[in-house]
Amino acid sequence: MMVRLTMFVALLIAGVTPFFPASAKASAGLAEAPEARRAQGAGSGARVAGTPSAAFDVRAFGAKGDGATLDTDAINKAIAAAHAAGGGTVRVPAGSYLSTSIHLQSNVGLFIDHGATIVAADTMTGPYDEPEPNGADRYQDFGHSHWHNALMWGDGIENVSISGPGVIHGKGLVRNHNDSTPRGSGDKAISLKNSRNVVIRDISILHGGWFAILSTGVDNLTIDNIKIDTNRDGIDVDACRNVRISNATVNSPFDFGNIPAYGLYARYVNGLTVHDVQFTVDNADARPAVRLDDVGRADLDHVVAPHGAAGSLFVLRRVTDFLLRNSPGVPDVKRTSVERESF
Repeated sequence: MMVRLTMFVALLIAGVTPFFPASAKASAGLAEAPEARRAQGAGSGARVAGTPSAAFDVRAFGAKGDGATLDTDAINKAIAAAHAAGGGTVRVPAGSYLSTSIHLQSNVGLFIDHGATIVAADTMTGPYDEPEPNGADRYQDFGHSHWHNALMWGDGIENVSISGPGVIHGKGLVRNHNDSTPRGSGDKAISLKNSRNVVIRDISILHGGWFAILSTGVDNLTIDNIKIDTNRDGIDVDACRNVRISNATVNSPFDFGNIPAYGLYARYVNGLTVHDVQFTVDNADARPAVRLDDVGRADLDHVVAPHGAAGSLFVLRRVTDFLLRNSPGVPDVKRTSVERESF
């Protein structure tokens, strides 16, 4: 009950639409996807774009991939065309594609091919989307309060994938916001809000800005077989349900400020699975690799990471139904409910 109540409050603070049962959604005027598209849990057969067949090639929409031309408009046109066609895969072939904010849309997969890199432009080359208004940002940091000022973002989308063996390079992203940060800056590699049925698979993220992946209010999120070598936070999952992270490596340097974890930070999450994930740091770090706040049903298996300078690998706050096993240097742990614990 505590997790549910705190999750509801957190959603309101973050500006995220809370999850309601179908009847409540109808009365609140929230859109409900057709039954054929709805996720059915972890074994869902929900429609998710992600295969390279029948693709919409970004070069056909004007992308140059020469590392100098700003390809944002071409990439967004290809995504819009796939969405208008009822769904499809947008293919990014080999090349270096300079871009600012890419708009993810429902029923569209973005496939980044071998030899392809999407490079975050700096602010002088072209501005990123403005951070959307959120009066609640007075209660938490700027990064957790805005989603549109990212290299790739989706808000209110479903049945989406970002996949392929290519690279997302957040070269022009900033790591924080203050009075000296230029207007039009982007600070996240991938940003998701109020969405469902999202798959991020096989990609590599280099220098992800403030967050390599920020996911807020997402139901049914799969992150699999990815590599992150970033310059601040790895993966932040906030007010989500049914999250699966597997077969991943996340390297994060020593951070500045009071940041909860260097690898994975999850709060107000119901249903979290983390299997076969390795976290590393460039330097000794006082933060834990994983921190869970107000999380229910957490299953962690074979999570490998160096202990922080403070001696804790995992930090739990108000967590229920927690299971940890097969993690080197840490005994197997099972907890029905825990208020505060570190190990």
